[in-house]
Amino acid sequence: MTTRLIEVAPERLERWVAGFGERHDGASVQTDGVVVVSATGGDGATARFEHFGHVPLGLVLVRRGGYAVGLAAAVDGPGEEVGKRPRPGPGADLGEVSPGEGRTSPGSRPVVLVASKVGTRHVQSRTAAGGWSQQRFARRRGNQADALVEAVAGHALRILLGGDASPRRGAPGIPRGLVIGGDRALAAQVLEETGLRVLGDLPRRELYDLPDPKRAVLEEALRRGRAVRVTLTEPD
Repeated sequence: MTTRLIEVAPERLERWVAGFGERHDGASVQTDGVVVVSATGGDGATARFEHFGHVPLGLVLVRRGGYAVGLAAAVDGPGEEVGKRPRPGPGADLGEVSPGEGRTSPGSRPVVLVASKVGTRHVQSRTAAGGWSQQRFARRRGNQADALVEAVAGHALRILLGGDASPRRGAPGIPRGLVIGGDRALAAQVLEETGLRVLGDLPRRELYDLPDPKRAVLEEALRRGRAVRVTLTEPD
């Protein structure tokens, strides 16, 4: 048996499962409600599905070369204004959220970036030099990293939490899940900032293999963050 991990866009999952059955002599599919959790082929192949359909979805990417912060939400279509913070519909509940709420299902509305900020801030790399110059360099590097973390935290507070460091759970427009990526240590420092503690409790998907954040990288993070991760095991 050979096992590999692949990523499938949520809107393509139904077709992917059908193709799995075609390739593996039929398939027995297990679901949790409307969500597919596993499939077993007639030839012994198996597929296990890890969903991350949380909406709205926050994204925080930070590396030494820059950062990107984004908020993704479901939109009705081309007629809805992109860049406008999502608002609750009539009768929206602003209180507690049920376990399944805030998740998308196959065939639901498209999820796009509705607010974002991408920028550059340089943090110098480490040096092997010794003595006084190394100490001075380390202080400078530390100051640059602190400034980067502070800047990213400020953008995250504004974009993801609407400037409210203590939003009520389930409030409209507040992320139900979080994608983080870039430099692991810098990302952790951003989430440790006082105004962002609420984000630390959200379901999380980590993408530390992303390059320096740019708009295209933020879009890629959204695609991969929303993707269904499939652990596929097939006969050799």
